[in-house]
Amino acid sequence: MLEDRPIIFSIDPGEHIGYAASSGNKVLEAGVIVGVTEHERFSTLNEKICTILPHIILIENSYKYKKKITHMLKTIPEGRRPVIYLLDAKQVQFRLFGKPFGKYGKEKTSHRQIRNLMVQEYFGMTYEVHANDALLMIIDWNKSPAIVSR
Repeated sequence: MLEDRPIIFSIDPGEHIGYAASSGNKVLEAGVIVGVTEHERFSTLNEKICTILPHIILIENSYKYKKKITHMLKTIPEGRRPVIYLLDAKQVQFRLFGKPFGKYGKEKTSHRQIRNLMVQEYFGMTYEVHANDALLMIIDWNKSPAIVSR
């Protein structure tokens, strides 16, 4: 049941912020946040987090985002505040695919197809590329219950 499972919100930082929220293998929302300024992007991200109110927030490789999001969460009462975890992208790729993938050329294209297929199999459909990256962190989290960094 949905209410028995934690809501996980995942963030793939960058100029286009990929985000996803799920409970188990059900996607509640996934998309990309764009904005001209970083302030606009963080404002939209804050609205998403406050609306969805997840139990766990996963952030890929960004202490800057962790610091900003921790500050944003101070508006949420302490008992309802999500726990934040940083995930290393290369470690996620090792756990899911057995190796990290290149960022250029044929390997990037091949990797994108493999990632899309994994998202399709786990959640039943694919999303925009940055949202898929955020969903991969959720898949990793759900499949790896003993991640040491927790």
